[in-house]
Amino acid sequence: MIVLSLAHLEGQFYFRKIDDVAVIALGDWKKVMAPPSLVEFFITLVLRAAVSLTYPGIVSGHLGTKGCLFDFNDDLVGTRFKVLHAFICAACKQQLETKAPGLSSSLVKVMENQWLGKVDEPGSAAAIAAGLGYNLFRTKGLRPSWWETFKSGVQEEWAKGLVKLVFTVLLAALLVYLGFKGGGAGGGGVVYGAREGA
Repeated sequence: MIVLSLAHLEGQFYFRKIDDVAVIALGDWKKVMAPPSLVEFFITLVLRAAVSLTYPGIVSGHLGTKGCLFDFNDDLVGTRFKVLHAFICAACKQQLETKAPGLSSSLVKVMENQWLGKVDEPGSAAAIAAGLGYNLFRTKGLRPSWWETFKSGVQEEWAKGLVKLVFTVLLAALLVYLGFKGGGAGGGGVVYGAREGA
């Protein structure tokens, strides 16, 4: 079981594993750590925890920041480097391949976050999350700043305005087309200015 939390752990720890339970607590995450976003931190740390729980002791982690998923970082500032890089070093890759061939390349693919898609791609994880009110790539945290709210509102209004404009132009073109076609068919148009009985 992996528990995701925005709690603050004592001693500024952000990851704890006891038996079959891992706790990822990112209460000490700050806006200055972005990019990457808080969601990207969670994704990377969930992958690290999943490997640790599934294959205990296979890759215990290493000192020295290489940008590798298995770097040992004592604080979130150092963790930021591995979240940004989507990388597994050669030594860790070799250890993973002994127990789970192909796992290291799959982990890197997930860390690259391309599977999330884009906000403007219907059906993608990013678009679904945006529909629920959260942009997965927001770099400021779970709650948008006033600037992000303003910018998002402007983008939404611009898109709505564009749809209205296109619809209006198409409707006007259709009415003009039908007007010309109706007026010329059968010659039975209305004649203005003629008097009755003349």
